[in-house]
Amino acid sequence: MKEMKIGLRTIKTGIAVGLSILIAPLLEIKNPFFVVISAFIAMQPTVSDSWRTGINRLLGTSLGAAVGLGFVLISSESPILTGLGTIVLISIMNHLKLQDSIVMASIVFAGVFFNAEGEYIDFAFRKLIDTSLGIGIALIINFSIYPPVYHQKAFASVEKALKEILGTIIEMLEILLDGNEKDLLLLDDHLGEISFRLQQSEKMLLLQIKDEKLMSHGSMHSREMLDTVTQAKVILQHLHPIRQILGKDIHKRVIAPVREAMMKNKFLLKELEPMVPENCLKNNKLQMAFSSILSDIQETKDWFILNAEHSNFPVDDVINLLVFLYNLEEIISIYCSILKEPQ
Repeated sequence: MKEMKIGLRTIKTGIAVGLSILIAPLLEIKNPFFVVISAFIAMQPTVSDSWRTGINRLLGTSLGAAVGLGFVLISSESPILTGLGTIVLISIMNHLKLQDSIVMASIVFAGVFFNAEGEYIDFAFRKLIDTSLGIGIALIINFSIYPPVYHQKAFASVEKALKEILGTIIEMLEILLDGNEKDLLLLDDHLGEISFRLQQSEKMLLLQIKDEKLMSHGSMHSREMLDTVTQAKVILQHLHPIRQILGKDIHKRVIAPVREAMMKNKFLLKELEPMVPENCLKNNKLQMAFSSILSDIQETKDWFILNAEHSNFPVDDVINLLVFLYNLEEIISIYCSILKEPQ
């Protein structure tokens, strides 16, 4: 049986709801329903999202109350006016791009008609107070109790993805030199894992960047790391054509002239893989080693392009090998740019 985990956001939501119910009577709020609902809605993954969501819900509540007052003062018993008021309210919300707050606005609008018992203005004002209180409680709890910080997990995830990319390149070179269909299936799994890891890292970094606009905690290097994720995703795009070429089984005779250089590069990459730093992606030794690999790839490409011997090889196999080398060269070049020291 899978163990149930309770997340920090869930705990903070429970605290916010409990405080809402506790504080409401102290402010002579008889029914804390709107306070609790507002606290629920405003507890978001980031403090900035809580702030944005809270402001939007407050605007929705204000518009729902204002439109409700406008129509109920004309007639509180007309179904036609009630329906028309709903249409007007939703249209205004859509125009202001406050779609997420339409439900809250509509509830307040309906409340003005059906729950005010003639005290329309007082009811509308109290709903604004209730909503503001719930949002305020959620913001305070989200900010003060372990505010969401995503950059540490994201940084570790990106660095792991970069290590996995190096491992995948080594796998590809081994398949090219030795050939093994089972290795191809394993390679597909690794490519999928890297893609998923990069997507998750990107999501976490985007959340972190939102909060860095409002708060001092976290790391201001999140944008730089997001650029690294973008570059890693480009590397992944170059890995997929190589995977397709490996499935075409290039003739061993074509591989023979490049075997020695590729074997050397494979062993060099194996030495480099553990060197990818855990806390910093900038490493001059790595960069120099990758430059050496790039030089070997260029020489190999030149041999196939300039040497007349390649005319004795199957044309398709030569083209596939050149495409393999081109994509490998692009991958190593991008890796170099990731490892390059900032100016």
